[in-house]
Amino acid sequence: MDNQTLMIPISRPTHEQRIALLKQLGSNVENAKNQVRVARQEGMNLLGGRGNVGTEDVQKLANEYGGQLDEVLAQAKKEFDK
Repeated sequence: MDNQTLMIPISRPTHEQRIALLKQLGSNVENAKNQVRVARQEGMNLLGGRGNVGTEDVQKLANEYGGQLDEVLAQAKKEFDK
């Protein structure tokens, strides 16, 4: 340890704390997915609805970001199971 570093030991979260954290993360991920859905709907409305130019790109982006959010949640669950 040098003069510039302060080490603070942090204990591992308890099982109950991990469950609460995962529950909160799940809620946050669901809220984010809802925001993605709202943004997708607004994008579709701006482009004039389904079938118009660009709507496939909007849907593709919404699916991509929704998938990324699912991956974040899955990775967190995997980390907490260690």
